[in-house]
Amino acid sequence: MDNYIGEIKAFPFNFVPVGWIPCDGRQLLIQQYTVLYVILGSLYQPAGVPVSPTTFYVPDLRGVVPIGFNPAGPLNTIQGQKGGEETVTLTQTQIPSHNHNIQAEIFSHTSNPAQLTNQPGNTVYLTNASTVSGTTVDNIYTYAASSSPGTTMNTIALGFTGNGGAHENRMPYLPMNFAVCAEGLYPSRP
Repeated sequence: MDNYIGEIKAFPFNFVPVGWIPCDGRQLLIQQYTVLYVILGSLYQPAGVPVSPTTFYVPDLRGVVPIGFNPAGPLNTIQGQKGGEETVTLTQTQIPSHNHNIQAEIFSHTSNPAQLTNQPGNTVYLTNASTVSGTTVDNIYTYAASSSPGTTMNTIALGFTGNGGAHENRMPYLPMNFAVCAEGLYPSRP
């Protein structure tokens, strides 16, 4: 059975048969592959590359999965345009709702009023202030002895998860050698 020009097949071996061209996005001369150009046109022109009157491109199926095109569908797949990503870094809105534990303890701190002073030092806090004349004024801060020893909370932990790196986004795959037919039958349009 002859193949149609422009037909794409996956081959299980590491070479492309005679009359076929690897689907690796290569640029071809229109003059050399006129019939294939008539079928493909500039459909597989790489994004950002201007259309040339003397060359065209074959599809680049390296590392991608071909899917059926449906410009009216929810994914807006357009023939000849690549889509998707090999890796994706999830944002906070894309990860499932979850929680993290927190670890904390409450310690009871007591003070001894006998150690209060109005003469601060390197390790002593000022609790009473004096005027220049020596008459005392209201306390700036007064520390009182604790009336209760405090309560220790249950142990809880809060930690970071992940490092913001991308994860692989490809489905299970099996690489094959895709090629487009350049010599064969001309496909009739309906």
